[in-house]
Amino acid sequence: MAFGMISKADAKLYYMPFNLTVMPNSQANYTGARYRNTSDRRNNFKVGVGTSTEGYKTYYSFRLQANKLFGWGDASRVVTAGPYLDYAYSPSDGSAEKKSTRLKVANTERSSYSQQISGWWDEATGYIATSDSRRPN
Repeated sequence: MAFGMISKADAKLYYMPFNLTVMPNSQANYTGARYRNTSDRRNNFKVGVGTSTEGYKTYYSFRLQANKLFGWGDASRVVTAGPYLDYAYSPSDGSAEKKSTRLKVANTERSSYSQQISGWWDEATGYIATSDSRRPN
């Protein structure tokens, strides 16, 4: 393992854990805010889902959001993550640098039920984005 890289086993030590309710009918829910200290928009954020009450082979949509001039707004493309998927990575769109950020989650399917999920996220991993946003840790 290269210097500075973190194994999946260490993820809960270095990344912010979350426990969220995925709302019914594709409504969004959010983590608490974290300051994104990077000034490089290509610095990926990272999200991984460890458990879901909906089951193992499920996945959810995530975006990084930033506290912008007129409130919270999306600051990245959509990435998908679920218990059976690897971590998902994505750079910001340039509007989340040196700002408070949070993680937005929604169910990819319209469902009248809510689910509980847990996992880890990091607003700025130090990995510089390439054309592939799903890079293994």
